[in-house]
Formats: sequence, C-alpha cells, structure tokens
Amino acid sequence: MVADRGKHRKEKIKNQIENTIKNMNESQENMEHENIPAEEQRRIKHKNAHREDQIDALRDELDQD
Repeated sequence: MVADRGKHRKEKIKNQIENTIKNMNESQENMEHENIPAEEQRRIKHKNAHREDQIDALRDELDQD
C-alpha cells in the first residue's frame, strides 16, 4: 500500500513537470509568433521564470524519493 502511494505520488509529480514544461513552451511560442504588448511579454517572462523554479523544485522532490 505504501509503495503504491509513493508510485502514485511520483507519477503525479512527473505529470506536473510535463504540464509545466508544456505551458512554458506554449507561452514562449506565443510570445515569439504573436504581437504581444511589452507589458504582457514581461509578465509571461516572469511567469516562465517562476515555472522554471517550480520544475527544479519538483525534480528535487523526485530525487529525494
């Protein structure tokens, strides 16, 4: 039972990482291919920096298990 919870937790973290990377890539592509105002671009860059931190933290969590 405990092993199942650990396995489920790892899968959940992996999915979070994949989804975060996908969102980061999509927002980056949108910035490059669409006419987005400078303020919105700054907001997206800030959010992507936060996403990178989140990905690092999630990967660290996976490594600890």
